[in-house]
Amino acid sequence: MTRLATALLGDKAFGNGVKQPLLDFRRGGQHGYAPNLTEWVSNQAYIRRNLICILLEAPGFFQLMPDSSIWIQSLKSLVELHARSIEGFNAALTVEFAEHPVGGAGEMQQEVTDVKRARTEPVFNFVEKYGRPIQTFLEMWIRYGMMDPDAKIAMAGTLTSSNTATRSGQTLNAAGGRPTDLLADWSTMTCLFIEPDNLHRSVVKSWITTNMMPKETGPIEGKRDLTTASDLLELSIPFTGISQYGLGVNNLAQAILNQINITNAVPFLHKAFITKGDTNVATFGTDADAFSAYGAPGGTAGDNGYFSNTLQYYTDHMPDGEALNAGSPSADTIVPNTNAGTTAITTKTISSPGKTPSSTVGSS
Repeated sequence: MTRLATALLGDKAFGNGVKQPLLDFRRGGQHGYAPNLTEWVSNQAYIRRNLICILLEAPGFFQLMPDSSIWIQSLKSLVELHARSIEGFNAALTVEFAEHPVGGAGEMQQEVTDVKRARTEPVFNFVEKYGRPIQTFLEMWIRYGMMDPDAKIAMAGTLTSSNTATRSGQTLNAAGGRPTDLLADWSTMTCLFIEPDNLHRSVVKSWITTNMMPKETGPIEGKRDLTTASDLLELSIPFTGISQYGLGVNNLAQAILNQINITNAVPFLHKAFITKGDTNVATFGTDADAFSAYGAPGGTAGDNGYFSNTLQYYTDHMPDGEALNAGSPSADTIVPNTNAGTTAITTKTISSPGKTPSSTVGSS
């Protein structure tokens, strides 16, 4: 069968300006008198995809901190790669009505009085890493960019730096590196959140959220209890934020998504993450030459590794017409015997615990 030529709406009517392909639901309805399976493709459901977070702006004070590039790189990695989940994004519209009676039977007529869009309140969920780097980072962000709990001022005011802090080409700090003010761009980040389609090519929904600051570090606690297991530190960090949502945001998101090249980006085809065996493995008697040569027959006599095990197997069960080369066991290869069938095939002696190897495999 073939799909309907009009299965997708295209840029007509409410599809005008929308980035993702839309089904034309004038077709495909399956809940009438009886299903119409000639249009079953047009009944496909929408499945929500995971958001992609892209850091657009970092807090300005990061540029004045020691090793400023590490601060910015760490934030980018934190929000884009380390969040196990991101929640709190919503753009649902709700309508408020006033009503007045129609006649005396109790019927009411409603009139639109207001429309609200749901507020976005971002929450990032992390599993804390070894040494607590995430909480340490967030604590320094709060103390230096927002307020120290003891001094009640932002510690960014104590900094002196030769760096020049900029935001969109504008210089934020005066000579000597000190901030000239503490407007919100000093302490907040801006992120773009994109929901792509199932081909990772079109934008389905997107939000730009600015004025983002962590509301807390998550719990910093200690305890002693020898009767219970230790546990992971799971962080749920809410952020402040002002969000923009709409087709204009989708245009920016689509331009950025187009720059994320996924051509041939197939995880299944990715090369092996390890390309060579650890030399320490060979040092402790498990087939040094064979392990580094990746599959060449070999092994050290008496080793307990897979390669030496297969070498012993070939020694014991080598078919007539083949022999082992002379030389050290780790350099052995199987080669044809030109005197096959007429001369006994002599093999090297390879020690194996609890077994005495035979001296010949075949006979004339």
